[in-house]
Amino acid sequence: MKNTTVVSFPRCGRTYLRNLVNQYCHPGNPKPDYSEEPDWVTFNHDFFLDAPILLDYQYVILTRDPYRSLESYRALPASKHPKRWYKTKEEAFMNWSDMYFKWVLPAPNDFPVPRLIIPYEDLITNTELSLGRFLEFAGAEVNQPWLKQVVERNPARPRSITEVAKAQTDTPW
Repeated sequence: MKNTTVVSFPRCGRTYLRNLVNQYCHPGNPKPDYSEEPDWVTFNHDFFLDAPILLDYQYVILTRDPYRSLESYRALPASKHPKRWYKTKEEAFMNWSDMYFKWVLPAPNDFPVPRLIIPYEDLITNTELSLGRFLEFAGAEVNQPWLKQVVERNPARPRSITEVAKAQTDTPW
């Protein structure tokens, strides 16, 4: 397995992918907790702005339309996230822009290490393909029947594509 770090802006599917990976890596345990995470992958929100790009790692970058990401985050109850990572919409967009220019925009030949970009919309609408791409990129053996089973039984998956389509067409701000 290759050391893989998942980089994302908040509300881009990091927790969903984390749950999928944990379930995939622990076939006998339908709800593994975070203490059982595989040692070859790191999931971290705080990583994306100030951290250097480490040459002995590879990166998976989860992206999402910034308006959707911020609206989703803003809709969370304050009790769930009492310490907000932005104070104003402008500050949030600047943080998103900084993350995008550092992690997403550089051409593959200009980025110093391997990276895989997974859009949130792909993760939600084609979870099986996105999880399979993630596992292959990380060097994990992909067992298609088990992969399909993990995706089918994951309760975090949206109930219908209609919900995703509606979320993509509503103007949040």
